Amino acid sequence: MRQERIIFMGTPDFAVPVLEKLYRAHDVSAVFTAPSSKAGRSQKLKHTPVHECAVDLGIPLYHPTSLKTDEVASVIQHLNPEVIVVAAYGLFIPSNILEYPRLGCWNIHPSLLPKLRGASPVVTSILNRDATTGVSVIRLDANMDSGPILSQRSYQVDFTETAHSLSMDLFNLGASILIETLQTAEERGSVLLFEQTHSDATYTTKQSKQDGLINWSSTSLEIEAQIRAFTPWPGSYTHWNTKTLKILEAASSSDTSNVLGPIGSVITDPDRNMKIVTSSGLLQVNILQLEGKKSMTTTQFLLGYPQIIGSQLS
Repeated sequence: MRQERIIFMGTPDFAVPVLEKLYRAHDVSAVFTAPSSKAGRSQKLKHTPVHECAVDLGIPLYHPTSLKTDEVASVIQHLNPEVIVVAAYGLFIPSNILEYPRLGCWNIHPSLLPKLRGASPVVTSILNRDATTGVSVIRLDANMDSGPILSQRSYQVDFTETAHSLSMDLFNLGASILIETLQTAEERGSVLLFEQTHSDATYTTKQSKQDGLINWSSTSLEIEAQIRAFTPWPGSYTHWNTKTLKILEAASSSDTSNVLGPIGSVITDPDRNMKIVTSSGLLQVNILQLEGKKSMTTTQFLLGYPQIIGSQLS
């Protein structure tokens, strides 16, 4: 395989390490990323993290709104890639592009496929409190995450990761095995593919803002996992005094001694830690943010809002 004939497609910050490692090991001929968008009151144009990285590395950059156009097909044909590497790109890749490179389009997927196909494998893994997850490099086909596997590696979870931090770890791991697989393909002139066991497939779904509402009738372990899984988006929140209260960081506790109050009640322990009663165990809140205010520790929050103690969140 000639190294200069690789195209990279990606968008968010956790795709950046993949591009950087790929660039160090190979000559990436072009980068495709999602279009820039206007953000904030000033409506200043905001570029994707992959866009910024490509500019820094001096790689030719494309940001079409769709890959289905004749113009994009012409660009791909002109670049004539041996392989297209995809890492959280976000745009649909049509069959004419999937089939164009000799070695196909390779995608980094943050799960041990065929488990957790779909849009939110990292979030779902954290919600499930999986002790082991992993990353797969597959050759894309026309169906969702069902293409043959090029390489896989497992990852042991320590139950402190947020969706963002775990995504960063898994895509870093994915970048490493991607480079190894590319090297093997270069040496052999071909790749080894392993079909997925489709009957074992499980699927994930996209989250919505409403999914972030905390159900205090869940267990403290489930709520703590939700807070980590929904960081940074859609976030986890509850309601107090008609305002939205975001829980940004928390820890579960099985100690329910001296618990007074129904589910959702806010209490403190002798060390003035703020805890919330759940259906099983207590949730110790460490960082939170009241609607219209900055995020703060519970120590800071209780100085300004001591009346929250004894109230019931909803």
